[in-house]
Amino acid sequence: MTTTQAIEAPLRVPPLWCPIPEGIHPRWQVVDERSIEWAERFGLAPEPAQRERLRNTKVGELIGRIAPRAVNEPALQLASDCGMWLFGFDDAYCDEGTFRNRLNDLVVLFTRHARIAQLGEAGTYGDDTFQAALADLRFRIAACATQAQIARWENAVRGYLSAEIGLAAYRAAGVIPSANDYSAIRIDSSGVLLVTMLLDATDGVEVPSAEMHRPDVRALTEMSTTMIAWDNDIFSHRKESLRSKSGQNLVDIVASERGWPLARALDEVVTMRNRVLRRYLELRAEVNVTASPELRRYLRNCDSWIRANIDWSVNCDRYVNADDGATLSPPFGGEPPADSAGSLSIPSISWWWNTAEDQTNSSSQENQR
Repeated sequence: MTTTQAIEAPLRVPPLWCPIPEGIHPRWQVVDERSIEWAERFGLAPEPAQRERLRNTKVGELIGRIAPRAVNEPALQLASDCGMWLFGFDDAYCDEGTFRNRLNDLVVLFTRHARIAQLGEAGTYGDDTFQAALADLRFRIAACATQAQIARWENAVRGYLSAEIGLAAYRAAGVIPSANDYSAIRIDSSGVLLVTMLLDATDGVEVPSAEMHRPDVRALTEMSTTMIAWDNDIFSHRKESLRSKSGQNLVDIVASERGWPLARALDEVVTMRNRVLRRYLELRAEVNVTASPELRRYLRNCDSWIRANIDWSVNCDRYVNADDGATLSPPFGGEPPADSAGSLSIPSISWWWNTAEDQTNSSSQENQR
């Protein structure tokens, strides 16, 4: 599919179903100010317009909503700074930067960043602003997280960079991915997992590996990440249409695949996210029955992530004032929409509706060893 598609009138975001309660950490403003200072210290936004965007992003508010009960403030601050790094990095190299279509250069650059995330040593590949900031994050995580949490975060960084290379390959070829390929890529390309993998650390606990890697828990992590990513596609559509025009947005992909106007495609994306949310809530309730206290806290923060993304997005200048002002004011709560039942016919993620069978097969194989 080519990326050429006329920009239609600004889309009005319809009501979004989200029966998850909101919350916010009492020190979010302090965290936000420190993240702004951190970004400016490392020079993550050299241009005035970029600096203004980062200052108005309110990443501390987002992280405060994601982890409203955090007790490990260094980890909370780390998560906020990590979010600031992601927003700056996305603007500089992914959707809108000069490297966005330079696939070969991005492969080399992102490979270096992946190594920095492992080593935590600035200057390994020269004087690069984002590498230095990433090295700082890696250095600090060692002081407030366990070895397992560090490994999960490093893996999330590698997954994010690899997924962005995949999207860059599509851009370089002048095509957009299918909904199936995009759904798989978006789990990592959203960058959500870089923060998610720090959530148990912000609560001062560690989810046991035996639980974290269970198929049903992995499905919950993927679903919460996808919910956040797809909602972001809804909220950021106007910004991307005006500034990057890559077509790498689920609304554009659905419209292109089905030959629909953007407004109809948006309605379909909302239906899709409702079905994922319903399955997430059902499976999370099942898992919580036997989950450890650490896993329950982690899943509660995954809940908060989903709701936080919506509350933050409708008040964030990054999306609300996307040059001409998007209309973002969806209500929350209420009964599940009638179209929220049933699985999605997307092979790369349809296994979320079969996790009980996967869990049984996994246990059976383990018993045979």
